[in-house]
Amino acid sequence: MVEFLTIYYYTSLVVGLTNLRYDGGTQIVELYHWPTIVYSAVLNLVFIMLQPISMLHSSRVSLNCDEFGALVVIKLLSGIAYFLAYLSIMCMSWLKRKKIHQLYYKYLALTRRYFTETILLDNYEAVQRAQRIFLKKFCSSVCKAIVVYVNIHHYYTESPCEYVKSLPYVAISLYYGLLNVQQLIVDVNVILGLLLIDLCLSMLSHTLEEIERDIWLMAKARKVQENIFRENQQMLHRKWRGNLNRTVEGIAAEVMHLQSLTHEHLDIYEIPVLFLLLAVFISLITMMFNIMAYVADFGNVQPLKLSFYVFILLANISNVMIFYNICESLQRTYARMVNQVYRIGIYASLGGGGYVERDSLVLSLEMLLMQLRYREFRVTVCGLFEIRNRTGMIMIHKIVLNLMYLIQSVVQSIA
Repeated sequence: MVEFLTIYYYTSLVVGLTNLRYDGGTQIVELYHWPTIVYSAVLNLVFIMLQPISMLHSSRVSLNCDEFGALVVIKLLSGIAYFLAYLSIMCMSWLKRKKIHQLYYKYLALTRRYFTETILLDNYEAVQRAQRIFLKKFCSSVCKAIVVYVNIHHYYTESPCEYVKSLPYVAISLYYGLLNVQQLIVDVNVILGLLLIDLCLSMLSHTLEEIERDIWLMAKARKVQENIFRENQQMLHRKWRGNLNRTVEGIAAEVMHLQSLTHEHLDIYEIPVLFLLLAVFISLITMMFNIMAYVADFGNVQPLKLSFYVFILLANISNVMIFYNICESLQRTYARMVNQVYRIGIYASLGGGGYVERDSLVLSLEMLLMQLRYREFRVTVCGLFEIRNRTGMIMIHKIVLNLMYLIQSVVQSIA
C-alpha cells in the first residue's frame, strides 16, 4: 500500500497535480514544502501559458485536415471543456490544498480503524468486490492514457495532412497527453475516496446483520427457556443488550462521520468532476461519429482497426460508468442500512411474553433510524444532478441523440 501511494504521489507530482509533499516512510504529508510548491507553481504556469497556443494550433489543424466541418466545432468545444477541467483542477489543488491535506489524514485514520486483519476477514466478499472495482477503474484509466499516445503515433505516421506531421502538432499532442494523465489521476482520486467510504458502509452493514442475527437468536432462546429464566440470566441478558447498545451507538457515530467525509470529498472535487463529465460527454460524441464515418467507407474498413476504435469507445464508456456505479452502490448500501435498522428495532423491542421492551438499545436504534432516514444521503455534482446509474443512462441517451443531430448536419452540408 505504501509503495502504491509513493508511485501514485510522484506521478501526480510529475504532471503538476499536487503541491504537497508526501513521505512514504512516515506517511506524513507536508503542507509547506517550498521546493515542491515552487515546482508545482512553475509547471502550472507553463501549462496555462501553453493552453491558448495549443488550442489555436489544434483548431488550425482541424480546419485544414478534418473532412467534416461540423466535427471541427465539436473538437473545439471538447478542447474548451478539457481546458476548463484542467483550470478547475489547478484551482482546486491550490485553493483547497489545506482541505486536501486534512482529507488525507482523515482517510488514513479511516483505513487504520477499518483495515485490521479481523475486520478484513469478516468482510472478505466486500473487500474483494472493492478491489475488483478499483482494478477495473485503474486498468481502464491506464488504457485510456496509453490510447492517447497510440493515437498521436497513428496520426503522425498515417495521416496525409502535412499539419499533423509538423513538430508543433506532436509537441501539443504530448502536452494534451500530460493533461489527460492529470485528469485521469483526479478521476481515480474521486473514485478511490468514494469506494473506500462505500466499503466502510458495507462493513457497518455487515455488523448490523450480526446484531440482527444475535437479537433474533436471543429472542428465540428466551422463548424456549422462558420457564427457567432466572435472575442471574436476566442480568446477563441486560448486560448483553448494553453491549449491543454501545455497538449501535458506535455505528451511528461512524455513519455520521462517513456522511461528513463524503460531503467533504465531493466539495473538493465536484467542480473538476462537472467539467470532466462535460468533456467526456463531448469526446464520446466525437468518438462515435469517427467510428460511424470510418464504417461508412466500406471499401477501406480494416477489421483490426475497427475493433481497436470500438475498444476505445467501450473503455471510455466503462471508465465513466464506474463512477456512476460506485455512487449508486453508496446510496443502495445506505438504503439497505435503513431497512436493517428498522428490522433490528422491531426484533429488539419485543420482550418476553409478547410485551414491548424499551431500553437504551431500542432508543439507540430509533435514533439511528431517524438519522438514516431524515439525513438523506445523495451524491450530487454541484447540486445540479444526482449521480447514479439512471443519470448515466440518460447521459448515454443524450450522447446518441446529439450524435444523430451531428450526422444530420453533416449530411445536409454535403448535400
